[in-house]
Amino acid sequence: MLEKVGIQLSDEVRVSSAQRTQEIDRILSQPELAPISNNIEKFRHGKKFDPAWYVPLGERNLRTMARTVGKSSEYVIFYSGTSEVMHTSSYERHVKNPDTGS
Repeated sequence: MLEKVGIQLSDEVRVSSAQRTQEIDRILSQPELAPISNNIEKFRHGKKFDPAWYVPLGERNLRTMARTVGKSSEYVIFYSGTSEVMHTSSYERHVKNPDTGS
């Protein structure tokens, strides 16, 4: 996948990644973790990707989770602004005019 965007991986990194993936799969396949895995599968709704980690807990998004646990202020301070930048809803932080520097 990374090769498609021009990033080359060494054989050492490939082998190490495969080994780590196998170890993660081994741990997650333990019988005592089956209820958690089954719950996540239920929330996948047939999609190819996993739901956000908080969805099986009954939360729709991080904002409602923060509200539920009484951390709305922390959400606004630590997540809200950075989320805006990461999801490019605030283009001003990503685009600069070379003539004016702003």
